[in-house]
Amino acid sequence: MPYSNRESDLSNAAGVSRRELLCAGGAAAFSSVVAALLGGAERARAQALAVPVPEVDYLAVRVVTDSFQLAIAPNMKVGAVEVQRFGMPPAGKSLLEEFGLSMHVESRRGAESHSMLLDFGFTSETLNNNLAMLGIAPENLDALILSHGHYDHFGGLAGFLRQNHARLRAGLPLY
Repeated sequence: MPYSNRESDLSNAAGVSRRELLCAGGAAAFSSVVAALLGGAERARAQALAVPVPEVDYLAVRVVTDSFQLAIAPNMKVGAVEVQRFGMPPAGKSLLEEFGLSMHVESRRGAESHSMLLDFGFTSETLNNNLAMLGIAPENLDALILSHGHYDHFGGLAGFLRQNHARLRAGLPLY
């Protein structure tokens, strides 16, 4: 076969292109370097909790934004978990979709209840809009929780605080 640099001519009988072969080789080399650098690393182990894990009578997790909303899907129940969709909203107002995650968590044990906002999505515009659409009042929050430092989890925090600071409880903790 005469020499050719066209990718379609560089495929072997298995159908692997030159580009795929180079990508696989690069991934293997990268993996080898990472393994060599971390080869002597010890496993990290979390410390046991000093207090017992709390038990609750009721726990509700409402997605405020999660990269994808399927408004026209039917409600469903999987085991004891019920998924309630909000359906098609009236024209002019609707839940906004974007890359990012934010959830409202409500727990109850006996007469004691707590309301928390876990993560803040990518933008405050989507977070504030969806909180209002879902009827989640910032003044009822007992805590704000950031799961980790990726922008799609904390991007909406500053604008949320700016818009709602007067409504939030004094001393509201951020974990």
